[in-house]
Amino acid sequence: MIVVVFKHRPKAGVSLQEDEQFMKELYLPAKHIPGFLSVSGYTAENGDRVHIEYFTTPEAVEQWQNFPEHVRMIQVGRERFYESYTAQVCTLVSQIDYPGDSSEVGKLAET
Repeated sequence: MIVVVFKHRPKAGVSLQEDEQFMKELYLPAKHIPGFLSVSGYTAENGDRVHIEYFTTPEAVEQWQNFPEHVRMIQVGRERFYESYTAQVCTLVSQIDYPGDSSEVGKLAET
């Protein structure tokens, strides 16, 4: 599994509601990407926004990065919403689920 951690700082004057609406619109096309699993968003204490995206393969991430609507929305984000951002593409090595057997760390096959 591939995890993308997308962190952005909204531009001054962008409300949380505006930012959340934009991010919902940004992720709508992801549903058309085979291998896209889900996304969750959070707001940090300093106001940064963090979205954690889950994909089945690196190829699915690449397809999402190049999806025309996503590319267009990135440009809109740069112009209107993002002061700055980082995107980290990570391979999930292990996962612990609770409730469950906390004595065992689930090792995932490397891709």
